[in-house]
Amino acid sequence: MFKSILPTYKKTIKYGFYLLILLNLLDIISTYIGIKYFNAYEANERTAYLFELFGMFVPSALKIFVVAMLGYTIKTQWKNTMHLLSDSNGWAISIAVISGLNLAFLIFFLNFVYISVVLNNINVIYNL
Repeated sequence: MFKSILPTYKKTIKYGFYLLILLNLLDIISTYIGIKYFNAYEANERTAYLFELFGMFVPSALKIFVVAMLGYTIKTQWKNTMHLLSDSNGWAISIAVISGLNLAFLIFFLNFVYISVVLNNINVIYNL
């Protein structure tokens, strides 16, 4: 039963990670547009401070690097999960399912945070 359910979680996490990449890029773009053209420093104060210190490249590269490391970690975790799922032990299958659910929760939580950040940036820009 779990062997048929876990690939569905894998597909959900894969699409959730693609959404996280898209939201990360939207966060970078909306913060840059808000700071550059609207002087909306209150949209994302920490990123605005980093943009003023280092320009657009360093904060954007840092955000993209963090998402890439998260993707590598998720990929490694899925390889370990599939290995545990092929074992016949009941506890190994339980660990694989819990690991998959933890990854799904992490991706959904990060997407929620990024959606709220992007909506806040858009709201601040729109209200100016």
